[in-house]
Amino acid sequence: MVEQEKIQRTLRLLLLLSGRKNYTISELAEKLSTTNRTIYRYLETFREVGFQVERINGRFSIDKVSPRYKELSSLLYFSPEEAYVLSRALDIIDDGNPVKQQLVEKLYSLYEARNVAATIVKKANSEIVTNLVDAISLGMQVILKDYQSSNSNSISDRVVEPFGFTYNFLSVWCFDPVSQTNKVFKTSRIGTVIITGNRWQFEKHHKVGHLDHFRVAGYQTHSVCLQLNLRAANLLKEEYPLAETGMRLQKDGTYIYEAEVSNFEGVGRFVLGLPQDIKVMGSQEFIEFLKEKMKWHHLAVDSLANVENH
Repeated sequence: MVEQEKIQRTLRLLLLLSGRKNYTISELAEKLSTTNRTIYRYLETFREVGFQVERINGRFSIDKVSPRYKELSSLLYFSPEEAYVLSRALDIIDDGNPVKQQLVEKLYSLYEARNVAATIVKKANSEIVTNLVDAISLGMQVILKDYQSSNSNSISDRVVEPFGFTYNFLSVWCFDPVSQTNKVFKTSRIGTVIITGNRWQFEKHHKVGHLDHFRVAGYQTHSVCLQLNLRAANLLKEEYPLAETGMRLQKDGTYIYEAEVSNFEGVGRFVLGLPQDIKVMGSQEFIEFLKEKMKWHHLAVDSLANVENH
């Protein structure tokens, strides 16, 4: 058992040193639940077998040009032909499909994040995502040029600290130094990404929030409970595959969907699109939200009718 623990610790250290982030000796010792002295011994062992261990500003990593590192990397390398076939295969899977997400997560853990992004992201969006991946890897602030915000109904530049992605690179988690809050930005609404060269200043505040089944992100959650007929249940599973994890079949043939959502916008659009197929069981907060949306809908219809009458 002791020997197995040593092997596991050695492999974990190797993974940490070959990752995107560099660590101090104390950080490595804490992560591996061992002493600084032991970490130094492991590093010396890595050097003896051919790895080039780098130290920059007190932080350690394995040099990517190390012969031994290249031998390991070759196991995870995709040829251009393999990457093309993989890209075509993943592209036909819906972005919300949990199988696609599992594949992406495995690729992300095994392969350089930049190459994973280039493989699965649509070409029109690939430069934006790969720039964000590079910024996260380097711990740099970026400028999101010409970001189209649906909340403020405006286009503006945002200086932020990106630190993570939602499913399949659809959105990026960022810390906004101006508002001092974490936010999520849709990558498809970003004009271009400029890496500023300024390092993160607020890393301790970085926090990934909740992403619900309707691909809406946020830092608070709200409970919803719906009763769906077969038509609504099928549409929900087809449009938002992850929602199936919150569904259960009733004896009368209907389905109950219960889940936590980031806000009511995503689930609200779905419910309002199928009013005769869905019964809202809860919460009262969600019911009030729908009533308000329906009121604005009726006002818009009445206004349109008045315009047509004139």
